[in-house]
Amino acid sequence: MIVDIRNQRAVNPPVHPKISAGGYRYLFMFERHAPGVWRYYGLTGLRGKGAAAVTWFRNSYVNRAVAVFRYIAGVPMEREPPAVR
Repeated sequence: MIVDIRNQRAVNPPVHPKISAGGYRYLFMFERHAPGVWRYYGLTGLRGKGAAAVTWFRNSYVNRAVAVFRYIAGVPMEREPPAVR
C-alpha cells in the first residue's frame, strides 16, 4: 500500500521561506513481508525555497515517522519515549 500526501495550498510559516502548493510531500509505503510482518518506508520532501526548512525541523520529521510506525505496529505511544529529543 502506498499513501502519497501533498499540500494543496501554499504554506507561509513565519520566519521560514514560503512552501508552494504541492511543494510539501509525505510518501508512506507499507509492504507485507510475511504473515503478520510488514515493512514500512517513509519519505518526506520539500521543494523550492522552503526545502531548507528540512534541516531546521529534522527531529520533528524523525519523530513523526517513528510515531506512524509505532501506530501501525500497535506499540502504545505512551510506552516509548520520542525517538529524538
